[in-house]
Amino acid sequence: MSQMKIGEIFSLSQSAVSLIIIQMKNGASPSLKETRGSKPKLSNSQRLELATLLKEPPSDHGFSVWNKWSIQSLSIAETKRKTVISRQLQQIIRRFFIRIFNCKF
Repeated sequence: MSQMKIGEIFSLSQSAVSLIIIQMKNGASPSLKETRGSKPKLSNSQRLELATLLKEPPSDHGFSVWNKWSIQSLSIAETKRKTVISRQLQQIIRRFFIRIFNCKF
């Protein structure tokens, strides 16, 4: 069985499987976690959102192609939108407390 097939079964990269084999040959106890490469920067939910977004045509979002810059600009725009909504929600809550309980923050 190839290292690639073993990696697929255990959700490890081929290099991680190779490292485990080397460690076992040297008598060390192998780590079953991925130890090489950088950590993923996106959560699983963010990856699903991105996959859904990339299925849509880029022209729906004002771009001619999907590339690093178009995706980053959408991400920045979404972050700014969430910040504005959060601030608006804070203002609404603040006004509510002022009117109902006559208290200020």
